[in-house]
Amino acid sequence: MKLVLQYWKALSLGPNDQNRSMFLRYVCIVIFLVNVQHSFFVLTQDYEIHDINCSSSPDNEYIEAQLIKPPGFSGYPILADVGKFMDPALCKITQTENASSYSLIIHNYDECGVRDESGFVSVRVWFPKVEGVVTLSDQEVTILCKPPRSIITQNKAASYSSHLPSAARVSGIVEELPDNLEYEVALYKDSRGDDGSPINEEVPIGTHLQLRASINTDSAWKYIKLMDVSISPQSINPIAEGHISLMKNGCRLKEFISIVPKHPFHPKKINETNYGEVRLEFEAIILQATQPFNRLWIHARIKGCVHKDDCISELCSREDNLVKKRRKRESSGSQADFDENVGFTVVMPGEKRSLSSGLTFKPKDCYPYLIIASLIGFFLTLLSTLLAILSFRLYRLSKISHKNTNSMQLYRNSSLSCSAAS
Repeated sequence: MKLVLQYWKALSLGPNDQNRSMFLRYVCIVIFLVNVQHSFFVLTQDYEIHDINCSSSPDNEYIEAQLIKPPGFSGYPILADVGKFMDPALCKITQTENASSYSLIIHNYDECGVRDESGFVSVRVWFPKVEGVVTLSDQEVTILCKPPRSIITQNKAASYSSHLPSAARVSGIVEELPDNLEYEVALYKDSRGDDGSPINEEVPIGTHLQLRASINTDSAWKYIKLMDVSISPQSINPIAEGHISLMKNGCRLKEFISIVPKHPFHPKKINETNYGEVRLEFEAIILQATQPFNRLWIHARIKGCVHKDDCISELCSREDNLVKKRRKRESSGSQADFDENVGFTVVMPGEKRSLSSGLTFKPKDCYPYLIIASLIGFFLTLLSTLLAILSFRLYRLSKISHKNTNSMQLYRNSSLSCSAAS
């Protein structure tokens, strides 16, 4: 500021008003940029990190820090490159007396995802907005610390991704009186209108998705209700380890309001409510308990009704492929409950993998084909070599035979000449 005042004083002594005007503009721009930078800093960095200590001694390597998660975040902080699969004896984040404050203690760089960054050791900490899931609103911080001496550690990368299953849309029939109940469950992306966009590839985390369930209202069944919705890493078990429940008894759970913006609803067409279809909108997330490139499954319990009073509107549907199933279930009276699941894949921004099918690709799956291809190539090379040798030998034999034929012909001609002369 002292330099700015001195410069302004020097300009004020001169007769050039244009220089003064340019200087004032420059000062205004600088002040504006400083204010913008300050505002941006305040808005984006909601967490706090303090009391950072570290050591790289081979017999006593550690990183310690105090963490304060952003306001409104209910998730438990985790190490981004390790997740929840860390050894608590080596990598530990414990809550203090303050509900939003945590202590980070690391005793093994390799096991806890610590990296060496230009003489600094660094570790990434992830602040989930909601416990058990990864959302676009989550925040991440990289903690840097200068140890007494340099170290070399193995780099590890965190991967929050899952794989799209083959069943993005399912349909079936529940055989029940008074009539068969035909239904369909499907998953859609960015569905602002009635049609929506079925999923045919991985979806980035944070994508707006819509689960839709519908029944054939041409039968006695006229109403449908979405009861329970959960996201699980298994297609069979909706409450497998690491699962989360988005809905129970027809209503979303309040802890997932940031993921599920509203309760299930019936779509409207020209001011007329379609009670034969129910929809649930939610945000694409990744389960923290899933391993890289695993599939995620949405499990839905759906209720079909003959009478409107038995069903209060809600519904579920979502995803990619068109693999259809027909199943038989039993119920009683004018109500029928049935369970279904649809699969989907969520990837972090920038990650993209093309899938020709719903199967998960693994490099080791190619090993048998590589061995077979190598054997075929070897035998083709051997066969080509043998054919070349055989062709060469046939060529030599044909030359020798031709030479012998010429010699015999010459001998005969000589004999005939001698006989004629005598």
